[in-house]
Amino acid sequence: MVAAGVFGYQAVVRHAIDPIPTDFAAYAQHLPALEERVRDHLVNSPACHDWDHTLRVWRTARYLAGAEGADAVVVAFAALLHDVG
Repeated sequence: MVAAGVFGYQAVVRHAIDPIPTDFAAYAQHLPALEERVRDHLVNSPACHDWDHTLRVWRTARYLAGAEGADAVVVAFAALLHDVG
């Protein structure tokens, strides 16, 4: 089943019997477009949750993902989207 996601991206809605994906590399191609759309969305946000804040979170998240062996693509999506909504 497919449902509309944030910013018009398509997100797969998984049923309990569906396998959980283990390779998110295919999503990496969407990062530049996501970055641009989040930046445009946050340009007029209050300073505590503006684009510069998101960049700091993203930078820290990348460091932690490397240190902990986390999936960098999943972490990038989470960091970019953490204040959108």
